[in-house]
Amino acid sequence: MGKVLVFMGGIIAGSILGGAAALLMTPQSGESLRGQARQRYQDAVEAGRKAADDRKQQLIAEYEAMKRGEVQIFPQE
Repeated sequence: MGKVLVFMGGIIAGSILGGAAALLMTPQSGESLRGQARQRYQDAVEAGRKAADDRKQQLIAEYEAMKRGEVQIFPQE
């Protein structure tokens, strides 16, 4: 059990030191990085919404085609 705790402590310490080093070595200001992260997040959310809307429209069209009998779910042999 002691070795596991030492290992986990090493992982946590390494993560903290790595994060601090990344922040200190970055060529941009914190505000600029936050703005870029915020914009990327908003772009990803918008892309997800658009993909969901596109898929919804596709499913509605397929459902309507099935209701009209244009598409069979289980083709008869």
